[in-house]
Amino acid sequence: MADVITPQSSADEIKQIIDGAGTDRAALRAKSKDATPKQVFEVILPYGYSKNPQAAEKLKGVKAVYQFNIDGEGGGQWQIKLADGNLTTTSGTPDPAQCTISMKADDWKAMNAGTLNPQAAFMQGKLRIQGDMSLAMRLGSILGTS
Repeated sequence: MADVITPQSSADEIKQIIDGAGTDRAALRAKSKDATPKQVFEVILPYGYSKNPQAAEKLKGVKAVYQFNIDGEGGGQWQIKLADGNLTTTSGTPDPAQCTISMKADDWKAMNAGTLNPQAAFMQGKLRIQGDMSLAMRLGSILGTS
């Protein structure tokens, strides 16, 4: 089994890597720096949160739909839905979002790898936010990037 997530990693391989990282979000972040947006939104986030007992507590009282529009190769549209201590993700735009985040796939990959700071990306116009700015500001702590 590989010990890092690559764009070629299957969902089962990703889940094994997540299981190996346990609740150490820093370790998981290091292991997933080369993951694709699809892998992050469709496997890493939902499975990782389902395996993290502190996640439900962190999300308690948060009810929101985040829309991510990632343009370019490997991009797509995904939603993160938070409600009642749960996190779910879906592809596309099925529900109205309170916060929409748009960026290019290359910039998303750099942010995921930790080489592009989200605040710097916003200030440079590489990350665009529409809707509730307070939800956008909470996103880093929800996803474990701050």
